[in-house]
Amino acid sequence: MRDAASGRERLSPGQSEHLATVHRSGEHLLTLVNKVLDLSRIEAGRTVVTPSDFDLCELLAGLKEMCALVAANKGLTLRASAQFLGSAEAGSKPGSPVRLSFEVADSGVGIAAEDLAGLFQPFVQSARGQKHGEGSGLGLAITHEFAELLGGTIEVHSTLGVGTTFTFTIVAHEAAREQPLDAGEGRPVVGLAPGQAVWRILVADDDAGSRRLLVQMLKPPGFAVEEAGDRQAAITVWERWHPHLIWMDMRMPNLDGWQATQRIKSAPGGADTKIVALAASSFEEERAEILAEGCDDFLRKPYRAATLLEMIEKHLGVRYIYGEAAEAAPAMDDRARVHALQSLPDEWLARLEEAAIRAEMNRVEQLIEEVSAQSQAIAVDIQVLADDFDYRRIIALVQRARRRAHDQGDGERREGRA
Repeated sequence: MRDAASGRERLSPGQSEHLATVHRSGEHLLTLVNKVLDLSRIEAGRTVVTPSDFDLCELLAGLKEMCALVAANKGLTLRASAQFLGSAEAGSKPGSPVRLSFEVADSGVGIAAEDLAGLFQPFVQSARGQKHGEGSGLGLAITHEFAELLGGTIEVHSTLGVGTTFTFTIVAHEAAREQPLDAGEGRPVVGLAPGQAVWRILVADDDAGSRRLLVQMLKPPGFAVEEAGDRQAAITVWERWHPHLIWMDMRMPNLDGWQATQRIKSAPGGADTKIVALAASSFEEERAEILAEGCDDFLRKPYRAATLLEMIEKHLGVRYIYGEAAEAAPAMDDRARVHALQSLPDEWLARLEEAAIRAEMNRVEQLIEEVSAQSQAIAVDIQVLADDFDYRRIIALVQRARRRAHDQGDGERREGRA
């Protein structure tokens, strides 16, 4: 939908939720790739633990959401629960060690006793896994190594015909930060606070889609943004425009982020420009190498808009204006929806039905916006269904409304003839 005040397209709450799910899934896929590569580092004894703050509740919620989809596709039921002991009750303070215990249980066929002994060895599988050709026998081996690296242990208990339970414990430390890491996500950034400089930001990336995504994140708050598609263009824009901060992609054809960073940082005035490296790798060795080349910080792909803006605030001291999160309006039931739709022009209903059948998202959005002036309540409610991509229900509701309107019209015409 379009924001009337700014004239910009804005995402509805439902669309934002779907995009957040896609984003977390992308992060999950990247993590899987990196973990496969981690196995070689574990075997070579080169894996290191790098502590960082994170939101445990958000992590668990994201895992539950992704695993629930996989479970549903397999016809399984997934239940998840969490029990946390508050810091005040535990008597702990920031930085104190905390032992986190996790338990994963199933009601499957179980694992035979003779298979349990080698279960955490690389490339070892249970008899059922070998029979069905499932997995590669690496997952539990990597998990065991990670548990030990984090100062914990992992155990397994299984009964044939009953199920299996894995229990692992790791050592963590309570974060020193008192506020949530993503406190601003619930309160969207709507602009830059007045009385600041015109912040200039350069996006250097040879992929047009990646540049466009960054620009779309940076322009709405009010940053001045320019783009560069290769190394020389980045240097040329810096010499002409002197941006306050550069988002520099490090590993792509025709764009050597290391060389561009070194050229800019070694030039007169270059040290005043903050350069944040963008890279897909999460290896600590590569992060250290990038920072050693002169970059001021490192952001791993994929990233969230909130993280992006937070890092700009960290390096430039930018001050934002935050909006309030919109509250969702109560949804109608289907009977009320059909009644409301009956009052709308049949021509509009026909266009909405066709757009929903074709799954033309932009067209559905336009039609909802068209009718919002006439009936704000039904526009908001149908938007909820569109946000959930529930076009099948939209089609059914429109068809029922048109049928009832047609039947009502026929009845009135018969009464008129009588």
